[in-house]
Amino acid sequence: MSVPKPITVADLPGLSQEKADRMLRLLRDARLPEQGVLPSAGWEYGITLPYLQSLKSFWEEDWSYASLLAKLEQYNHYTVEIEDVDVHFIHVRSSKEGAIPLLLSHGWPGSVLEFQKVIKPLSEPHEPGVPAFHLVIPSLPGYIFSGPMPKKGWNLLCTARVFNTLMTEVLGYEEYVAQGGDWSFDVLRGLSVNHGQNCKLAHFNNFTAHPSTLEGLVKKAFSYLPFGLDSYAKSWIYSQDELVRMKHSEKFYRDGWAYSFMMATKPATIGYALYDSPLGTLSWVGEKYHGWVDNNHPLPLEEVVDTVALYYLTGTIHTSAMTYYENRHGTGEWLPMQKYGKTAISVFRWDMLYTPERWAKRIANVVFYKFHPEGGHFAALEQPEALVEDIRESVAMHWDA
Repeated sequence: MSVPKPITVADLPGLSQEKADRMLRLLRDARLPEQGVLPSAGWEYGITLPYLQSLKSFWEEDWSYASLLAKLEQYNHYTVEIEDVDVHFIHVRSSKEGAIPLLLSHGWPGSVLEFQKVIKPLSEPHEPGVPAFHLVIPSLPGYIFSGPMPKKGWNLLCTARVFNTLMTEVLGYEEYVAQGGDWSFDVLRGLSVNHGQNCKLAHFNNFTAHPSTLEGLVKKAFSYLPFGLDSYAKSWIYSQDELVRMKHSEKFYRDGWAYSFMMATKPATIGYALYDSPLGTLSWVGEKYHGWVDNNHPLPLEEVVDTVALYYLTGTIHTSAMTYYENRHGTGEWLPMQKYGKTAISVFRWDMLYTPERWAKRIANVVFYKFHPEGGHFAALEQPEALVEDIRESVAMHWDA
């Protein structure tokens, strides 16, 4: 087994002042139309021109490459080769006695910086009597600082296997907790089911499961009822809160799924189109950081631009798209009921993926389920305090390693 190699931020793949200068030149040279696709076009058409203009203007005038480097330089970075993948990870060791190993795994379009607001509270808590954690934060294969997927058919269960090897064989954490969402739902499910004797508790900030066959058929039948009657009928089996959250998810599946189909069917086409276009990547990724969040509390523009800049500088927007293709066309995505370990779930109101607790219990050993009235898909960025509290609470109740 390879030994982790410490790496400075200056030596991380893609990071150089020369590349950053060229990126900003390309951005400034790129033109946007003077008017949107329609005078009254809103978010239903995709990213709005005013929002994209605001992101572009911020990136050109206020964003700082030096500030991005300073954020990365706060942490110890390492690389290690596992199964022909050059895996990048941040390793933060807590000074607290009895600290618990915790794997934090991002999704798309995310990066290790997605966890920047929770690293210190989790590793060095000020509150007495709460769990502290040794943090391991890897970049997914094909994303940002990790190397690309090594072969055709590499899906997220393969990544789960690599991450389990990272935790157990490379770092020596035989038992650990994992946290994630988005594509890392699949990673954590793989850890829970295939490596549950090591991953003792998996905490999800979004979880996807389906109803029973009977409930699914009844729900589908209700949708054919005349307008108004469908909602009335559904109220027989769902609470009003559940109906509101389901409606939000149904709108996403109806109107917000195009990006996924594109990357799941022709990842090279969209990937190459975006590869050398800062503005194109900004539009493609920036729309997600608006459409998937709680816009009562929008993300700072800097957090959006930091992520886009990392994808451009490292040249990984096209390889990150491969996740969608391989997990649609690959094998082994279906997983049986969880036999070992435990599952904890935090639900944030404006996440576009909603799963009732009883659906999740059909495939996982759910021991913790909490709903939050604020926040969206990017919990660690949007609601870091709530996420930290839920991780601590679920671990304090159910960590039995």
